[in-house]
Amino acid sequence: MSEQTISPSVLEHVRAALGHVVHMDLGEMDTPSAHHRLGSDVRGQVQAFVKARLVTRPADELRAELARARRCAGETHRRVGSASLPQAVRQALEAYLASLDSWAEGACLEDLARDVMGDLRIDGGVVQPLDLAFLLQTETIGCQTGLLRDRDGGVLVWHTEEDREMAVGGRFDRLRLFTCRASPESPSASMTGFVYPDLMPGPAFGWCGPGYAHAVDAFYLRLSDDGPGIPANAVTWVCLYLGGALPPSQVVRWLAPVQSGYALSSLCRTNGRIEAGVVEFLGDTCLESELGPTPGAWTFTVNMLSPQAVAAAPGREDLPPEVRSGQVARVERVHRAMNVLTEVPGDWGQALHRLLAFRVGGDFATSNPSVKATFVGRVAPQGTSYQVDPGPGLGRSAGAGGTERGFRLVTQESSSF
Repeated sequence: MSEQTISPSVLEHVRAALGHVVHMDLGEMDTPSAHHRLGSDVRGQVQAFVKARLVTRPADELRAELARARRCAGETHRRVGSASLPQAVRQALEAYLASLDSWAEGACLEDLARDVMGDLRIDGGVVQPLDLAFLLQTETIGCQTGLLRDRDGGVLVWHTEEDREMAVGGRFDRLRLFTCRASPESPSASMTGFVYPDLMPGPAFGWCGPGYAHAVDAFYLRLSDDGPGIPANAVTWVCLYLGGALPPSQVVRWLAPVQSGYALSSLCRTNGRIEAGVVEFLGDTCLESELGPTPGAWTFTVNMLSPQAVAAAPGREDLPPEVRSGQVARVERVHRAMNVLTEVPGDWGQALHRLLAFRVGGDFATSNPSVKATFVGRVAPQGTSYQVDPGPGLGRSAGAGGTERGFRLVTQESSSF
């Protein structure tokens, strides 16, 4: 694996090209209406993404993908009617479906299905807007995520949002944070998520008020013959919408089986304590690991199944050798850095910013040209801070006034990064 060091000027160029982080604060609207507005805002990118898939996929492959998406939609609707779901999860999944439908309407997927899909037929019927909506929700994303137990019992989370398949200006016309109402069951009134234009919020990273945050790493997986499941994206949307009202691991188990799979790192303030951990889920498999209570305890996840998940779901991972070697080298570098970081005095949040700017490792450096956004959060017993910056980390943390082109939220008396 190359230990190439990336030039700071390359990273500066990427950051400049991505522009500012735009915050769409629609918390005053009902949740489906807010998603309709979001769909309208990303309409151009969504339609371009679907049209590109139409051009690049052979007709039989696209037809198979759409058929899988239709089965996935049917399974999601079926799960809403399941008597085994707790009321809070059922209502959250209903809200997801209503919001996805509104998002598809805002993105004009009905027009796209009618005018662009042509004679393509799925199980003998024409392509429907919801087919396209669920087709898009099966997309997976990259990234890396860490959790660190702070000295005051709080937890730091850091995450780089990486898209290796799309150059700057391809998938993202702009960087968006989207805020809408959260579940009535949630301890917080609103949820905020980083948005991929072709995906509902929930994957990537986000938070629900000052007490819950999560970040997601996707897996490279072979398609399963176990039958359709609900989208992994729907699970993370529901977890964000519930905002810690129920543990993510319980939500995953109630909603399984899941199509595709993620590692979901989350932290939640509960009765003055900050509980955190990682849930790996795919198909019917759900594995949970908790972040230890001792200051300096940490976790780090990338786009690979853990050895435990490989054993629980044999044959499912489909990781290209070059990606595997790059990720293994990345994990080793971060492990060395974290072992040093947790032994030094001072503010670990500041140290994480230096880690996020680490440029050794070529395409798998912590700071590399594929990074579209960088997220650092702290949920502590007495306060919360969230900071989102465009592009790869450059090693400069912001003061209390906010970032130059990013987003910063501080509540109560949380110490600054």
